[in-house]
Amino acid sequence: MVGAAVLAAEMVFPLWGPRLAGDLKEIDELHEKIRQGCQTPDVSALVLGNSLSLYGFDQGMMNQAGHDGFVMPVKFTFVIFQGAFMLETYHIYKHYIEPTPVPPDVLIVPFSRDGLTDQSMVDIARMVYHCDLSDVHEVVRDELGLARCGEFLHCYLSSAFANRARVRQRVFECLLPDYRESETRLRKGGKPAVSTSERWQPTYNKLDQMLAMCRAKGIHVLMVAMPIQAPYELPPQVLDIIKRHKMDLVDMRSTSDLDSEKYTDSTHLNAEGARVFTRAFVDRLAHYLPAAKLHPNGEVEAAR
Repeated sequence: MVGAAVLAAEMVFPLWGPRLAGDLKEIDELHEKIRQGCQTPDVSALVLGNSLSLYGFDQGMMNQAGHDGFVMPVKFTFVIFQGAFMLETYHIYKHYIEPTPVPPDVLIVPFSRDGLTDQSMVDIARMVYHCDLSDVHEVVRDELGLARCGEFLHCYLSSAFANRARVRQRVFECLLPDYRESETRLRKGGKPAVSTSERWQPTYNKLDQMLAMCRAKGIHVLMVAMPIQAPYELPPQVLDIIKRHKMDLVDMRSTSDLDSEKYTDSTHLNAEGARVFTRAFVDRLAHYLPAAKLHPNGEVEAAR
């Protein structure tokens, strides 16, 4: 009886998964979304980020700027997973972007604080969707500690196990009408990018590998240091990796006019803050985009 139930769950979850949670639906459509974003006569710019990007960029303003803010049009595609730090970002790039026949011209990677380290937090139950069999050895050998390798392998082999948290969340959402809103507030409230319960020395191997793959593919990467309320330093290792691969750092940490009233918490901008940040970012962006300059009017208005 138990075996039959487990087998039924394993058969149902691959089909039901995209209906279970928005991130699985996004993953299911990711290959096509990236393909459409890259196959354009315009300059293609893919934003690969997490909640910093979700709440930091006004996507309407970005799309307007891409349409009429530059001499040559720019098509922005946003690939955003809340809670995705460097390890998951690396696998998203490797699994979905690297194999794309027509790569993006520009890859925009926003970050703050410790989000680029190999030790950054990772949602293993979601990361397995970004991995195939050829990745398992790399993940188990190089990326996860022994304590988490078992969880990864279990999630990789069992859809029911990987989706257990999503089932629990869906049940809570049905029973508690305000659960989704409360859970979002807690998530935005900021779990750290890395575990603070153990001593660790930051390494940046995944960033190094991703930028090396981008350089070989002819993709120019813009690493965007995002503003947050508390000041933070840029690690020398990160600056060295960016310089060595001939990529660019766009330092937006000190964006003007972003006071505490423009934030919803210590890390995430509110709607007004996103408009202020996006306007400043677009003004800087023209310097880095290939064959694209600011429109002679030099302005980007808020999208209506």
